Amino acid sequence: MNNIYLLRDTEEFGPYARDTVIQMLAKQQFTPSDRYWYEGMTDWRPLAEFSVASARPAPQPKKSYPVREPQAAQPQAPAAAHDGRVPCPMCGERVMPSATLCPFCKQAIFSRDKSTNAVAGVVIFVILFLVLYYALTAFTHHEADKEYERISRDAEQQTKKIMRDFEAETDRLMRKYSNP
Repeated sequence: MNNIYLLRDTEEFGPYARDTVIQMLAKQQFTPSDRYWYEGMTDWRPLAEFSVASARPAPQPKKSYPVREPQAAQPQAPAAAHDGRVPCPMCGERVMPSATLCPFCKQAIFSRDKSTNAVAGVVIFVILFLVLYYALTAFTHHEADKEYERISRDAEQQTKKIMRDFEAETDRLMRKYSNP
C-alpha cells in the first residue's frame, strides 16, 4: 500500500508512501477532512479514518464481487475503477479521465472519445497532405525555374553564335565586294 492518493476539494495529490502520509498528517499539511484512497478501496475516505497508530488505513468492510473472466475474442473498453480512474493507454496505470498527461509515464493521453480521435486524425491527415502538396509544388516550381534558366542560357549562346557568324559573313562580303 505505497500508492496512497490524497484529495482536497477537487485537487488530487500523490501517490505517496504510507509513511509520507503519516508525516504529512503530523505536520498538518493535510486535514482530517481531506480524503485518501489506495488501490483496492471502493471509495475515497476521510483522513480522520486513517489509522496513524498502526500505520495502516482503517480496515474497510470487504465486499464480494462476482469474478468474471474477460472474453479474449472481443476487445472491451477499459472499465473505470470505482473512483472513476481509467488505465493510461501507454503504461496501464490508473489516471483520472480528464488527464492529458500521465503522471507515471509522462506520455500525452489523447481523448478516449472515438469521434474526437477520428476528427483529430482527419485534421492531421489534411495538414500532412497540405504540407506534402506545397513541398512538391515548390520543388516542381524550382525545377521549372532551373529548366527556364537552362533554355534561356542556350538561347543566348545560340543568338551570340548567330551574331558572330552574321558579322563574319558580313565582313567577308564587304571585303569581297568593296575591293575591286
